[in-house]
Amino acid sequence: MSSLIVVRAKGEDSEELVTMRADIFCLESARPRLGFVCRLKNALYTAISNLFLALLDHVKHHYKDWTFGREQNPYVGILHVRDSLIIPQDRKCLKKVWDRAVQFVEDNESRVRTELQRVAGADLRVWRWTQTRI
Repeated sequence: MSSLIVVRAKGEDSEELVTMRADIFCLESARPRLGFVCRLKNALYTAISNLFLALLDHVKHHYKDWTFGREQNPYVGILHVRDSLIIPQDRKCLKKVWDRAVQFVEDNESRVRTELQRVAGADLRVWRWTQTRI
């Protein structure tokens, strides 16, 4: 997975890789031939792509579980998928990535249908897997 990372976050010690946003001292390119803006765009597109694949997998497995009687409904709430894939601390900083991944699903993915369903008395946006063979 580290080979997909385009920009590395480093701490004050130039050899120290950090994961906490507050500890970042500088950013370093894994592909120095690209300009900084290109590297940031590549990192964003990689994050969107990875999140898209993860949420697609989540919706597909939810549908599969429903076909075997392990889930009550054939659809899954969009916010539930987000909450399953992104930890609470990262939701704010990954909001743009999440929104772009959701938009990509709605615009380009024919196997997933977006619907409005009443769940526990509230109207929620949900995803339903529509491909019959899994």
